[in-house]
Amino acid sequence: MPKAALKPPLTEPTIPMAGQPSAELLAELRQAGAGLTEDQMLDALEHAETARTSFQVAAVRVGTLLLAKQQTIAHGGWRPWCEQFARLAAVKVEACFHFGLRPELTLRSLRTYAALARHFLADLEQGRFQPEAKDAAVTPPAVTPAEVLALDSLPQDKRLAVLDAIDRFVAGRSLRRMLQDFRRAEEAANTEELADTVAHQIKPKQQADDPAQLTFFEDLKGALTVLDTLLESPEFKTHATRDQLMRMADALEAHAKALRAQAKETAS
Repeated sequence: MPKAALKPPLTEPTIPMAGQPSAELLAELRQAGAGLTEDQMLDALEHAETARTSFQVAAVRVGTLLLAKQQTIAHGGWRPWCEQFARLAAVKVEACFHFGLRPELTLRSLRTYAALARHFLADLEQGRFQPEAKDAAVTPPAVTPAEVLALDSLPQDKRLAVLDAIDRFVAGRSLRRMLQDFRRAEEAANTEELADTVAHQIKPKQQADDPAQLTFFEDLKGALTVLDTLLESPEFKTHATRDQLMRMADALEAHAKALRAQAKETAS
């Protein structure tokens, strides 16, 4: 009786590590890379750098407008206004670019834009832009915060000059620096969101129209933002000693422990 033919062993497809292309995709990339020219790559890099500069300048502009609008809104009204504005903006963006409604264009997006602009304007006013490397000199753009705020109402020649100064400054910064600026803005947005969450959890037990409570919650957000900005400042990172950092960490941990205890009492 003839023996049955041996079947080749089954091999399971290799599952690549998270964030890593598969062997098949790497082979396709190798094939594509063989035909690439330096001119193609330079064109792509130039496009990316131009888009990076344009995006950061545009983000600072919209954030500046949001900050200006915020100053006109009474305590407690900023979050509802942003939520309504975000809904209008999402619909307009959807109509403009012909894709589905963007869930990420929300209050968080607006907070991040506003935080980015707040840091930019503060650094511009104080001449304290963070350097690319420790002790490296940074020459701020030759514009004022007032000119950035009034950009859309400036005469055309002045407007172009201000934009050109900001463009050249941002273009001279690295991609790493830009990402750090956005991380700092995102952390500030996280801080505001945390303060709002705490306020939302506590406010049902309070009078919704109590001016003292509304002022308290705005002060809470402000204090957290100040702490966040301090921890990200170049002076803090450069001059704080190990002993100072440990004492500050101990103090913050003690405050956090006391706040958690108070929160449990409030909840009960």
